[in-house]
Amino acid sequence: MKNNYFKQLCFILILFFPNTLLLANPAVLLDVDFTRDSTEWKIKFPTPTWNTNNTIYQADVTELQIDNFKFNGAFGKFNSGSGTMAQPLYIENMKDVRRWAFRIGTDDSSYLELPELNSVGRFTVFCKNANTSLEVAMNIERKVNDTWQIIKTVYIPPHHNQNFEIQKEEFLNINESVQLRITGSNRNIHIYEIRAHAYHPDYPKEKPLRIILVPDAQTYANQSHLTHVYGNIGAWINSMADDVKFVIQQGDMTQLNDATQWSIAAGAFNLLEGRNIPFTYCAGNHDMGRHANSRNTNNMNAYLPHARYSRYDYFGGTFEEGKVDNTWHTFSKGDYKFLILS
Repeated sequence: MKNNYFKQLCFILILFFPNTLLLANPAVLLDVDFTRDSTEWKIKFPTPTWNTNNTIYQADVTELQIDNFKFNGAFGKFNSGSGTMAQPLYIENMKDVRRWAFRIGTDDSSYLELPELNSVGRFTVFCKNANTSLEVAMNIERKVNDTWQIIKTVYIPPHHNQNFEIQKEEFLNINESVQLRITGSNRNIHIYEIRAHAYHPDYPKEKPLRIILVPDAQTYANQSHLTHVYGNIGAWINSMADDVKFVIQQGDMTQLNDATQWSIAAGAFNLLEGRNIPFTYCAGNHDMGRHANSRNTNNMNAYLPHARYSRYDYFGGTFEEGKVDNTWHTFSKGDYKFLILS
């Protein structure tokens, strides 16, 4: 009987206070997914064709107007790495794979223009940098009168031949009608999905004081049947980004300090960049030599470079300029201020 009363009470609350309850999750105003809705998109784009090596299946378009979108780039299935890397795992469930995408090309005139929105708060692009080892800059532009102005430049890390997409998220918090477009720079960007939430003044909220420690993950990089676990760690943290204040990696990211294992580790930690999760890392003995027989951090500095992480506001500085061997970071929660030494 008590359960029935509870259900009736919930129904009454929803009936009379729907807006109050819905405020907890701002409405999704736009959700375009080229893989999920590929049947719909394939009939709107020209028919793709294979390249000579049968590795890329694409249709090039120039200022193609579809509904209220405009496309200048290519639509299709793209090879963005070796093996299965052309079809990355969908970061929000780590089971489905992305197959169809819109590619923003290396020409700086390539873009994806979105319909006008009445506001935009959280803005998310599910994408993949086509480059193995170099990051790519992606611009979010806003139309002002008849010109496009860059309002945010974000960086997509290299894929390191790991089959994960990046959930690149920014709070634009524009409380008026706005038209946006996405442009690239000097490397291809594969866009699988774009999602825009309505503006709400309470978002983003201050995160709770939750700190995640990641110790000694080298076994996942060292054994081929466990490498997927490394990615799952990154994806798990990514899934709770709104509730994580800081991530501290405690050393021994690799076992052998070689390029193969650093690609696995860096691919997993790149996922944290997508949702702007503050994190730090330090070299364990295995990250400085093969079986800890030397002190060489060249690989750590190449795969987790100072140039990338020093741009974040939580990054304080380094002991040796330009290297990530010894770093410090800050964050706060209410009136409390924290210092992390790595």
